[in-house]
Amino acid sequence: AQGDFTTSVDVANHRKAAVYGSSSNNALELAVHVSDDNIVFFEAPNLSFFASGSSGDFYAKWDQCARYFKVQYKGAATVTTKYTLLD
Repeated sequence: AQGDFTTSVDVANHRKAAVYGSSSNNALELAVHVSDDNIVFFEAPNLSFFASGSSGDFYAKWDQCARYFKVQYKGAATVTTKYTLLD
């Protein structure tokens, strides 16, 4: 549903994160929120991205500067989201 978040991800000991998946809304905006304590999260404005094309697939990779992150869905859609943590 619009405004929903994924569960938070602990990226301890990792320097990079990647999120990928698919959405039933091929123009869905997704936003990354970061936190140092897994309680208070802040939206990282430079880490917003969109599903694209007729498939609704998405992918984003970034340098992680906080211990936790989660992804917010900015529109209504059925979404499958996966992540990878990299050293």
